Amino acid sequence: MGVLDGNPTDEPMHYGEVFGVWSTLLATNGMIAAHQIHLNHTGDQDLANLIQESIQQAQRDVKEIESLLKDNGIGLPRHLQSVLRRKSRTFQQGLACRIRKLLLPCQRKLLQDSFHAVQ
Repeated sequence: MGVLDGNPTDEPMHYGEVFGVWSTLLATNGMIAAHQIHLNHTGDQDLANLIQESIQQAQRDVKEIESLLKDNGIGLPRHLQSVLRRKSRTFQQGLACRIRKLLLPCQRKLLQDSFHAVQ
């Protein structure tokens, strides 16, 4: 039984294809996160619309890639499964809250140090 025997759509994915698809999935999820950050910091409405369109397209791509992996019996990366279970908005708000809690003591210390330096 050779690699090119039969219909290629009926053949299982080989490790090179799996690696490529996983890499694409991870890169696309990274792009979505980066575009969401850009969207939060843009002031131009036209640019915001363009970024929003690219986020939506990337999310459609992720759904296709995930279904391809699932159809071939390949599990999603573990950290993606936990992130995908949560709604992205809730996850972002929780992350922002944790960052604020971590930064607040540091900001207070910096303010106190700068206040004492001025006096």
